[in-house]
Amino acid sequence: MVALNPGKAQNRVWLSTDAAGLLVEPLVLPVLAVELTRLGRVVQQHRGARDPVIAIEATGALHRAWVTELDRRFPRSVRLFAPSETTAARAQLGSRRFKTDDRDCTALTYLARQGHGRAVLSLPPARPGATYGEDESLPHDGA
Repeated sequence: MVALNPGKAQNRVWLSTDAAGLLVEPLVLPVLAVELTRLGRVVQQHRGARDPVIAIEATGALHRAWVTELDRRFPRSVRLFAPSETTAARAQLGSRRFKTDDRDCTALTYLARQGHGRAVLSLPPARPGATYGEDESLPHDGA
């Protein structure tokens, strides 16, 4: 289980399992491509027999690049949660009024373990050199 709370300059990340709890100390990763690669390596190191579940709070545009890349690296593993869902889960856990990145990661973990969250729907890769609207594999309105 990976819980990722995105930020403008850095992301807070928890890696845990049901049996062992936290696998590593919570990570603070700057929003850089090299850190995304680092996270991918850490997830691979602690990956069990099943695919990981990656819970991410959808916060405006802050989460998009990481969601896209994590979905590419771990297909069908990313689950998105609205900030209101995270807030409601914090309330259930007794910390609604006290928002911290760690409490948000706790809430994301709680929700994902219950099977909640919206799956990321990946688009098939476009043909090399194709632009949006030229590639029949991309969605369009038929016009």
